[in-house]
Amino acid sequence: MLEATTTTVLEPSTAMGRDYDGEPATLRAARRDVLAWLSARGADDETKQRAALIVSELATNALQASPGRPYNVSVVATGDRCAEIAVRNHTSGGVPPERDSWQFAEPSSLRGRGLAIVSSLAEDVEVCADNGEVAITARIRW
Repeated sequence: MLEATTTTVLEPSTAMGRDYDGEPATLRAARRDVLAWLSARGADDETKQRAALIVSELATNALQASPGRPYNVSVVATGDRCAEIAVRNHTSGGVPPERDSWQFAEPSSLRGRGLAIVSSLAEDVEVCADNGEVAITARIRW
């Protein structure tokens, strides 16, 4: 099983950042790392479940946009019981769709639900795309 390749601790008490191999097997490690960070800060189970789904959706999007290329997951405390979860990747193609097109896809569709799901779970979602790098940040509160 593939694991995270590099750990960068930004500030132990307020942030965590980690690079992962661009393989689906790393999704479990990304979720586990974010959940451990939230647990250490006293997040409740409902928040951790939302965060796990947010990480899964955003990291899966990163893997689909750039198969085989590493991606980064970070989580930063932004206030009392608030955090930002960000997934960054280098894309070999397009950028995420505009916010007004984020909606739940038809049940038979294989793709197209991720950003709508993340938006429904987070307080806010921000998308930044520049020079082939995409960063999607979800803000959560517990």
